[in-house]
Amino acid sequence: MYEIAMKKCKHLLQLSLVASVFVFSGCNPDDLKNNQNKGNSNSANSGSTQGSEIVRSYGYAGNELGFDLLNTGDGGYLMTGYTEAIGAGMRDMYLFKINADGDQMWAKTFGDIDNDEGHHIIKSGDGAYMVVGSTRLPYTTAFSDEVYLIKVDTNGNEIWNKKYGGTGSDIGNSIIKVDDGYVIVGSSTSYDTYGTTDMLLMKVSKNGDTSWPQIFAFGERNVNESGNDVVATDDNGLIAVGNKNTGLLENQLYIVKTDSNGNKLWEKTVGSTTGSTIGYSIVKTANNEFVIAGSKNSDPWNKADHLMLMKINTSGTVLWEKIYDKGVAYDVSPGQNGDGFVLVGYTSYIDSRGAGYSRPIVVEVNSHGEKISSRIIDKDMIINPVEVAKAVTVTNDGSIAMTGYHESNGSDFNLLFAKYR
Repeated sequence: MYEIAMKKCKHLLQLSLVASVFVFSGCNPDDLKNNQNKGNSNSANSGSTQGSEIVRSYGYAGNELGFDLLNTGDGGYLMTGYTEAIGAGMRDMYLFKINADGDQMWAKTFGDIDNDEGHHIIKSGDGAYMVVGSTRLPYTTAFSDEVYLIKVDTNGNEIWNKKYGGTGSDIGNSIIKVDDGYVIVGSSTSYDTYGTTDMLLMKVSKNGDTSWPQIFAFGERNVNESGNDVVATDDNGLIAVGNKNTGLLENQLYIVKTDSNGNKLWEKTVGSTTGSTIGYSIVKTANNEFVIAGSKNSDPWNKADHLMLMKINTSGTVLWEKIYDKGVAYDVSPGQNGDGFVLVGYTSYIDSRGAGYSRPIVVEVNSHGEKISSRIIDKDMIINPVEVAKAVTVTNDGSIAMTGYHESNGSDFNLLFAKYR
């Protein structure tokens, strides 16, 4: 895996944003280096529009990363992640609104003087948006994060914010709306007997007041569990997915089913204890089954990860599992009109010089998980090691939109948006 840790230092603000051009391709990444459809721009509201394809990059002289995006219903999109270039702290939660053509409409930052991130965004149900992530308490250690929940209006103005945490580190990775509030899934070190990480599931009211937190773990030494995504079930329960980490590289897919109050009904692990299987995203199908996107590796010490898609029923039984290109699938969305699925993440490869790269990849599959097509997004002018897609949405007209980040100049990362039909 070629994702690298981001720098935590503060960068000086530059007044002009950078918009970079990308190209789509279904060919080998090595062939993309000679693509002749190249361009460049110094404006934040410019980029590449090739036919029905729009690809944009946004960034100051610092790191801006996109972790999730939402179709706002007005033709535009709202992205969240973090920025280290502007705002109040070392790293601030970032909200970035664009129109249908990818032009910036507004950008907002939230947080204190330390590290704050946005991980997932949804519509609140009353015309606003809910963003969940993490915030680090000022002047504390790296193990004192709290779940950070913010409600904003359609212009990105904060309505309220809430922070939830115990004595350790608590992080929110995903949020869904339920009838009487919201459910957040993430990870926590605040409650484990052995001081390891547990899957965190939390219910909050429409005003952000805590209804209940639940912690799920196997209660073993040196074993960490985390929650990456959650979905509601037809029986008013919940299914959360993540991973159980048993070693430096060894992981099992971790699945937990609860009732409406977060009480565990069953839990399951999938995958070998000597391999690595991780679930990053889950969606419910029309027939009340579920597909999970993530990664799989039978020998993580000697082999590469591969994009994975798995289908389970309401009892957690695996119905089928599919493996695709080298890399990781971070998100999955139902296809147009619920037909099939779309996965995004990154694919990794080694070029002729022996250098390793990651490139954003989009994989379209049918309802049985069989691949229909795949596309690679590659930077056209400078070959950078790290480019990743983190989230995807499919619109009613069949357009596929995604966000993520790419290495812009060998040290900084820029927010990435791409859309095609």
